[in-house]
Amino acid sequence: MPNGEDRNWVRLCITVNGFRARYQKWPETALLSKGLAENIKRMFKPLDYEAVLTKLEIVEVADEGHIELVDKAGNSFKYGEERDFEPDVDASSWFGVTPDVHNHL
Repeated sequence: MPNGEDRNWVRLCITVNGFRARYQKWPETALLSKGLAENIKRMFKPLDYEAVLTKLEIVEVADEGHIELVDKAGNSFKYGEERDFEPDVDASSWFGVTPDVHNHL
């Protein structure tokens, strides 16, 4: 389990990778607990966060620690659902940005 400053971003990317591997397409919406969504937003400079939102709509939900990706076709993937998957393209490459915390290490 990721434990660094960017752990929630890493968890989101793991979940994106799982969605991509299972459905061979990218998710459209991330259902995230409010605290997790706020944490991810704070990790990025404003323009970089906007780049994230061009790829993935973020919707806050009440469940604590919730990370679930969905699309309009009804496909769904939750963080921790599977562990052994290999997407054809990595989520970090797809997003094209990295959290600003990496610039301070």
